[in-house]
Amino acid sequence: MPVPTTLSRRSFLLAAGFVLARLSTACTRDGEAAIDVQAEPPSGELPTPEPAAAPVAPSPVPTPPPEPLSLTLPDSAVPQGNSLFAIVRGAGITGVQVQFAGRAYPAVADGGGWLALIGAGQRVGQTELHAPGVYPLTALVELDGGGSRALTGEVTITAARFPVEAIVLAPAESALLEPGLIELELAVLIPAYGGFTPARMWDGFFLRPVGGAITDVFGSRRSYNGGPATGSHSGVDFGAGAGAPVQAAASGRVALARRLPVRGNGIVIDHGAGVFTGYFHLSAIMVQPGQEVRVGETIGAVGSTGLATGPHLHWEVVVGGYHVNGLTWLQAPG
Repeated sequence: MPVPTTLSRRSFLLAAGFVLARLSTACTRDGEAAIDVQAEPPSGELPTPEPAAAPVAPSPVPTPPPEPLSLTLPDSAVPQGNSLFAIVRGAGITGVQVQFAGRAYPAVADGGGWLALIGAGQRVGQTELHAPGVYPLTALVELDGGGSRALTGEVTITAARFPVEAIVLAPAESALLEPGLIELELAVLIPAYGGFTPARMWDGFFLRPVGGAITDVFGSRRSYNGGPATGSHSGVDFGAGAGAPVQAAASGRVALARRLPVRGNGIVIDHGAGVFTGYFHLSAIMVQPGQEVRVGETIGAVGSTGLATGPHLHWEVVVGGYHVNGLTWLQAPG
């Protein structure tokens, strides 16, 4: 996962040695095998027994000290639209909740620590990005026996520059921007993106969901029919041809599969740990809510349903309830 969206995977090699035991055999007159034993000593000559060794008390094995609690945060500023990890490590932890910018993020046990994922982007249902600035972060750590600790730190979010687009819509398309239709869509979309599955079902970078050139980027501001530039584009647009197969960017479970007023035919996949992807303007939906899908599995086809000026895939990545730049979750080419 791009920084900070990857988790390294390690494997361990076990080496084992084998002890070979050999028994010599002798043949009897009947041809049967028998174990060869040492001849008895001559009569009257008994072997002198070896003196018994004095028992040695085992050395005590030192008990390592418990791992102290620690909080790991990004060591550099996070640009608007990116994602960040907060990692808590230590002994005796039974649960962690991270508080950041007025929201609580549950952490999941993962890779020997507790991991919380946070999106420094655009909150689902809103139009503006996280404002630049220095944000305090607190990790509330629950411990064995009912105790707790608070670990604190800071995260700096820096401003990012986004393009401005001028879009001309036909009257029928403009009607899809009516506030009432948008509210109906958000009433479905916010719950779909708002669940939390503790198990993380993805591993490493995400797969590009479709071929084709990028026709619009995350965070771009838009002017419709000469009006003021407002809002922030919640995803990345890929200009693929109508009917092109759309693949699941990572393994997960389908949280939504239905038609929406503005985004058209859409699919939302829950990848666990607060991470979701959305696929919109589809001409066909090939999965059902609750269905488990694997990375690379075909889930739909490119279309132009909803508010779209032509066939393309509108692809969203949501982290902790915030739209973020999905391109940071894809492996850089080359």
